[in-house]
This record gives sequence, C-alpha cells and structure tokens, in this order.
Amino acid sequence: MNSNFSNTLKITTMKTFIKSAVVLFVTIFSFSIALAQDDYTTIHGIIKDSKTNEKLVFASVIVPGTSIGTVTNTDGEFTLKIKNSVQATELQCTHLGYKNTVISLASIKNNEVVIKLEASTVPITEVTVRPQDARDLINQAVENIEKNYCSEENVLTGFYRETVKQRKDYVLISEAIVDIYKTPYSINSQHDKVKVFKARKGTNVKKADTLFVKLQGGPHIALLLDVIKNPEVLFSKEAIEDYDFELADMIYINDQLNYVINFKQKPSVDYPLFLGKIYLNTKSLAVTSLEFGINLENKTLASQLFIKKKPFGMKIEPVSTNYLVNYTNNNGQYYFSYARSEVKFKVDWDKKLFKSNFTIMSEIAVTDRLTDNIVKFTNKETIKENDVFSEQANQFFDENYWGSYNTIEPDESIEAALKKFGKQMKKQ
Repeated sequence: MNSNFSNTLKITTMKTFIKSAVVLFVTIFSFSIALAQDDYTTIHGIIKDSKTNEKLVFASVIVPGTSIGTVTNTDGEFTLKIKNSVQATELQCTHLGYKNTVISLASIKNNEVVIKLEASTVPITEVTVRPQDARDLINQAVENIEKNYCSEENVLTGFYRETVKQRKDYVLISEAIVDIYKTPYSINSQHDKVKVFKARKGTNVKKADTLFVKLQGGPHIALLLDVIKNPEVLFSKEAIEDYDFELADMIYINDQLNYVINFKQKPSVDYPLFLGKIYLNTKSLAVTSLEFGINLENKTLASQLFIKKKPFGMKIEPVSTNYLVNYTNNNGQYYFSYARSEVKFKVDWDKKLFKSNFTIMSEIAVTDRLTDNIVKFTNKETIKENDVFSEQANQFFDENYWGSYNTIEPDESIEAALKKFGKQMKKQ
C-alpha cells in the first residue's frame, strides 16, 4: 500500500473515532436524564481501601448471577436498585488490583453500607512466564477476540451521563437510560444501535451565555469506545504497527491475573495517536480493561482532531484526554460494561486577556443485559453519530425521575448542580 495513502487512512480513522467519541462543537450547550418504575430495593454505599480508607473510584457493584450492576463515582459512592422479584441475597464488589468481595444483603442496615476491599498481590508462584514479548501478546489477544467476546446479539440497558464544566462550574448535565443493541463481536459496531428510553437535561444558561459547547454523538459514544468492537482504532494489524508495547506489570482484576501492557506511538509516527495501558487476562488473553488518551505533544495537530466548528478569532487547545473501557466476564464470555471519556481544553480569544477552561465528560454503565427474544431497533428510533443528545432531551427536575432504573451515582458537585437547576426551573 502506498505510504501516503496509508497515513491518510490512519488519520481519517483517528478523526472518525474522535469525532464520534469526544468531539466538541464550539457553538451550544444543554442537559438531560431518564427511567421507569417497579417494586425494588435501593442500596446506597461507599467502597474504600481496607487499609488506607481511600475511596475507590469506578469500582463495580453487581448482583451475582444476574446482569444487574453499577459503578462507583469519583467519590467512591454508588446506588444500586434491585427488583424484589430477583430475590437477591448478595452483592459482589470488584476493583482493579483488589480482591473480589461478596457481602450479604441481610447484613446491610437501613440500606446503607460501607464496603472495604483488600488489595491483592501477585504471588511469584502464580506468574506464568511466557517467552513472547508484549507485541506478541497483543497479537494473540486480537486473534482471540471472536472466542473471548460475546458471540450472540444482545440488548444492554445502560445509564448514560454527559457533562460540560467551565472551570469548576457545571454548565450542562445530560442523563438518560438507554438500550444498546449489540451484534456479536465478529461483526463491526456499525450495526450496533442506541435507543434512548428516557432522558432529561439541565443548563446553566447564565454561565454559558458567552461561549456554547456541545458534544456530538451522545450515548453513541459507547459504541466507539468499545475498541474491541472497533479494531481499526487500535487493534487492527495496521494500527498495531504504529505502536511500541511494553509488559509493565501484573495485577488482579476480578480475582484473575492480568498482564499490564503499556503502549505508545512509535517515535517515527508524526501524527497524534493513543497512549496508555491494556489489561490482558493471562489465561484467555482477553482484553479486560483499557486506560488511554491521545498524544497531545503536537498541540496544533491534536486541536485539528477535536474541533469541527468554531468562531473566527478563537484558539482552542486540548489540555488532556482520558478514556476508560471495562469488560465483564460472564461464563467465559466478555461483555462491554463501562466506558468513560473526559476531555479538558482551554479557549483563548484574540485581543482578550482571559482564557476559559472547559471539561467535557461522558460515561455509560451497563446495568442489565437481555440475551433472549432480541428485537432490533429501527433506524427512526435510534441515536445517530451526528446527533447532539443534549438538544433532544427536555429540561426537567424530579428526584424520583429514574424510579427502579440503575444510574451512576452523581458526584456531590453534580448533585448540587442538579438541585440548583431544579430550583431555577421551579421558579420559572
């Protein structure tokens, strides 16, 4: 293949991923949320390190034997709603580098609990020494994708949130309960679809009236961040050639040993690519988690990847990008379970003294999964890649809006912002 054509193709692929997964339009803001009702029990909790009492961020909380679950927020807090018809008796808590912990629901008083996880160590006797280098492990992981990941179509129910902050103030919060139609991992994600079940939003118009930003793609972001389903982003043969890989550590995830492989673009590659960590199960060589971002050393090229539209005289520079993707193992098959995207950037105007700093975040937690009697979504009812989700949701505030659906517990600052929005709306 001609090298110039190959480079153009790789840059186009990179832009396609970013435009759907993190792109900003410097033009408008909004906010949204979603849910349904049933007979259920609500558990509130905090997960901490057993020795340091440090709150554990993005820990998983599930009902064993079911697809019901959620994740902790940036304060280590979670809320889990369990339908009484499930007749659940236990909760299981997991976190990268910690031993799995199972607690009895009967031991939880007043539906509030503090759960402490014990850090896991890697005994030398359990380390499997492989002659292959890190690149070989990644190539084997790619070859095992169809074997390790869901081989049947399924529908995931998830809670989605996107926020925009100007400095420390929220100017947009959007949330929704969504259904995701997922084809088998042998099929490209272009056939996957997202349908919004219920949504709401809130905006701080006073704060946002000088500069408007909106996030393209909404819940559709989840489909792009599932990079195992989109190998051309990172795991295609062509993409792998652009990276250096290094076996950096070994760690337990869900009581199973994982390789920690660092990756970064080769020095010879002159356009922005990714860098981060890949976690591989040592036995199945399945990718269980990824933490990565975009190489921002070349600020000019990196800026061109993000911004689709901006006013004349405005300079926009990405400050940091962070993506997190987790997969859950159920009976030997891995499923997409959580994704988070956070982009920070600063805006500078010609002939103005002050700069504005913005943070755009989106995350989705899969809270349930349906594998039987699957009905495909119609194109009319699904979110498109170019849709701005926050423009489609209604402004609404109701503490019981979500009913029995599982959501991602808000950070304290988000919760405060929601209450402020609610008071404003009630006055109006």
